[in-house]
Amino acid sequence: MTRLSLMVSLIALALGGGGTQAASPEPAKGWPTRPVRVVVGFGAGGVVDVLGRYVCEKLAKYNGQAFVIDNRPGAGGNIGAGIVARANPDGYQLLYTPGSVLTMNPSLYSKVPFDADSFAPVSLLADMAVLLVVHAKNPAKNIGEFIGATKRDPGKVFFPLPGRAARCICRSNCSSAPPVSPSSMFLTRVAARP
Repeated sequence: MTRLSLMVSLIALALGGGGTQAASPEPAKGWPTRPVRVVVGFGAGGVVDVLGRYVCEKLAKYNGQAFVIDNRPGAGGNIGAGIVARANPDGYQLLYTPGSVLTMNPSLYSKVPFDADSFAPVSLLADMAVLLVVHAKNPAKNIGEFIGATKRDPGKVFFPLPGRAARCICRSNCSSAPPVSPSSMFLTRVAARP
């Protein structure tokens, strides 16, 4: 079982009534008693930040405590994940991140400032598709034609990608499958250390 499928399974178990606490609409008694810091490993104004702010606003209203976004961009989300990994695992330091930070970055970077297994998923908060859109006058009418054009004219087709992981996904998939990957946003916390 891959780390990603394990994470998705754990979230499904937590949300699917694997325990009465997960199914309960009431917040846990006694938490939060003070503001909760939510670290976002990406810059303000981007999709991760905007969704995180929306979720934090709802959490604050529901729980009666502030959920404060702390943007710590850099290294594909590794800086933010590292900050939360070193935090006290008391539930007051959360990481709002695409799942790829914990599942792909340890393979993409020679060193990451966290152990992905030290995080515990709290909830899947968003699931988004990554779209490839071309101008109406572009001759490519499907992904196969687009990939063919990139191979026929290397260096002449340009498109932005949101980070190092996306470039690797695209490079590995351009030979056989579309360079499209779903992106999921997870709210995670550091698991209690033994």
